[in-house]
Amino acid sequence: MNKHTDNVSYNKLLKGTGIFIVLFIAMCWVLTKTEERDQQVKSQQSVEAPVEAVPAPPVEDSVPEAAVYRYTPKELLEAFDANELRITHKLNGNILALRGKISDIGLSLGKPVIGISIPDTSKTIRVFFDSDMVDLVSRLNVGDYVLVGSPDVSLNPFGTIHLRNASLLNDTASN
Repeated sequence: MNKHTDNVSYNKLLKGTGIFIVLFIAMCWVLTKTEERDQQVKSQQSVEAPVEAVPAPPVEDSVPEAAVYRYTPKELLEAFDANELRITHKLNGNILALRGKISDIGLSLGKPVIGISIPDTSKTIRVFFDSDMVDLVSRLNVGDYVLVGSPDVSLNPFGTIHLRNASLLNDTASN
């Protein structure tokens, strides 16, 4: 570099720094004036009479009760095939009650899982239980008809319907 380019760069640096300092001082002045104005407005506001506090309603009253929707395996598959968004939205926050025939029983990550066959198809619905359900699920047999309830129903990327956090409902019986 020569002297001329060094001076030009140095001059640009000085101008930029000067502009920055001027802007900084201007912003500080604006903020100071704004704070002073806010304090004046607050001091001029009239004091209002205290308002009586109304107690909030109990939380348990405001929690909506979950609806129970009953489906057969075939009806559930048809609902997912027709409109996955609609059935997922309908079941969100509610309970699905599904009655069907057990096609297989196994474990997934140490937790019990059963397959419920969908008539006239090769597909199954996978029902996942918590580990505290091992004793109850171990009493079931392939071919038994079960009624399961689940608050978490979804379609996995491979097209299999999953029911998670499931429980066995009252009319579970062998056929």
